[in-house]
Amino acid sequence: MPFQPGQTKLPGFPTQGKLPMDNGSAPDAYLPIASGTFAANGSFVVSVPEPAVGPNSMIFITLALGGNFQFPTPYVILKSPGTGFNIVAQNAGDTQTYQYVIIG
Repeated sequence: MPFQPGQTKLPGFPTQGKLPMDNGSAPDAYLPIASGTFAANGSFVVSVPEPAVGPNSMIFITLALGGNFQFPTPYVILKSPGTGFNIVAQNAGDTQTYQYVIIG
């Protein structure tokens, strides 16, 4: 997907804002994005405050750099539009730091 004519990549990745979508002319639409981190708390639910969450948001989770991989990774159990989301780890010993990105 081109971002602007002649542009092959985004200069940096915004932590909060809108990712432009482009059809070769001036951008006419934006894809809202947000990102951040959270720490898992074993098999207990963790509430992640994030006002960018919408009812149709997709939330992707990955282990932050330097951590030890815990399998399986935490997953989202509840989205609260405008407020945040809840995650739970599936490994009782998981206290790693994870990164998330929200699209939409």
